Amino acid sequence: MAYPLYTGFIPFYLQQKGVSTGSGGLNQTYRNYAIQAVCGIPASILGGYSVELKRVGRKGTGTLACILTGIFLFLYTRAQTQAAVLGFSCAIAFFQNLTYGLLYSYTPELFPAPIRGTGNGLVAVFNRLSGLMAPIIVAYTGLETSVPLYISAALFIVAGLVFLILPYESRGRAAA
Repeated sequence: MAYPLYTGFIPFYLQQKGVSTGSGGLNQTYRNYAIQAVCGIPASILGGYSVELKRVGRKGTGTLACILTGIFLFLYTRAQTQAAVLGFSCAIAFFQNLTYGLLYSYTPELFPAPIRGTGNGLVAVFNRLSGLMAPIIVAYTGLETSVPLYISAALFIVAGLVFLILPYESRGRAAA
């Protein structure tokens, strides 16, 4: 729910706050998207490396990635210039890419082989259902407040804490 809440609400938040996000031209828009995408590439490499570290593993990587995404979302609310918006967007893209890369590899490892397809399907269903809650939250909190952005950041931090307390580290183990 955190990601669709952030992506769906952030343009309205920036507009309400009065932050100029640029001329609105296609060149600048695609330039910013390209910069953000490039910032996410090292996250995939770092994620692939960190999940195999003995003291970090999948749980540690997920904890750090989610919590840092939430922190940068909170910091994003302090953006006053185009450069700050782009900088925080790049940091958020980096840690979200790290989070998603981890989730798409970690989730199948949690389910034993005989029920892996069902487990992954249920996770996908709950992912989509929680994504449907984002517009409902915005409808109840309103576009004129920053509450949806704070909820998104808080949800990322909560997800990081959930990673921390997960009882199962799949690094070096095979699911039964």
